[in-house]
Amino acid sequence: MNIFKILSSGDGSIKEPNISAFLGYLLDPNKEHGLKDFLLKSIIEPLVRESNVSSLIINENIVNLTNESNFSVNVELEKKVKIKSNKDRYIDIVISIYKEKELVFIICIENKIRDASITINQLNYSNELLIDRD
Repeated sequence: MNIFKILSSGDGSIKEPNISAFLGYLLDPNKEHGLKDFLLKSIIEPLVRESNVSSLIINENIVNLTNESNFSVNVELEKKVKIKSNKDRYIDIVISIYKEKELVFIICIENKIRDASITINQLNYSNELLIDRD
């Protein structure tokens, strides 16, 4: 079952920015959805472990990422970035995690809701990103 196809059937219309906004809302541990940091931690845990980001792991668990900790999370939608070849790119969702104002982890999410939106090698420029960290 694809809930987004269901929501866009009939007179409805769901577009990629709508879904990115919805996902960004759910991934932000400080929004009032009641999930706190559960969804964000579930998604980033394998990446954090693979990258060996020790500052995000305490006693084998991902740290608390809510406002109740010394970590802060910034979720940005349609983040404009430059790559080394001076081309502008837009990343659907950029999640930055800071520990006491120092960037410790960043994840970029490209959201595709239609097969036709997928372009081959779309993320191959990721090693060239120059993300403004302000």
